[in-house]
Amino acid sequence: MLVTSGITGVLVGFVLTVLGVRLGWMFGFLAFMLNFIPNIGSIIATILPLPVALIDPQLGIVTKVLVLAIPGGIQFVIGNLLQPKLMGESLDLHPVVVLLSLIFFGTIWGIIGMFLAVPITAVVMIFLQRFGYTRAIADLAAGKTDMLTKTNKSDKG
Repeated sequence: MLVTSGITGVLVGFVLTVLGVRLGWMFGFLAFMLNFIPNIGSIIATILPLPVALIDPQLGIVTKVLVLAIPGGIQFVIGNLLQPKLMGESLDLHPVVVLLSLIFFGTIWGIIGMFLAVPITAVVMIFLQRFGYTRAIADLAAGKTDMLTKTNKSDKG
């Protein structure tokens, strides 16, 4: 999470600086910090530089649109594609399970639930892997679907 947040902050700061937005690197730092709040933080980090860009008379209309579009694209790709995949691989969770846990615990406990979603899901996975009768559920949540295609020797007939 620290690495992906750092990449996000550097990319957003670089893009905003290249586009000529004042305080571009500060907005990159804020993107880094806000990236630790799943889902909502990236939206806030994308919207924060807009007022500064909109009131700057030196920036053209296209640049003002790019100030929203490019950091929004960076946040989308890193937050929805890269980060769930990295979290899933490091914790042996499928990216879909990571996203579903964010939705589930975020619905129950709000922002705090989003912070706790992946650690709670990882603990549940460890618990499920400990017992033989629940290991299949843990394997499925890890994306190991080969157990679904195995045929029983007695079925071959």
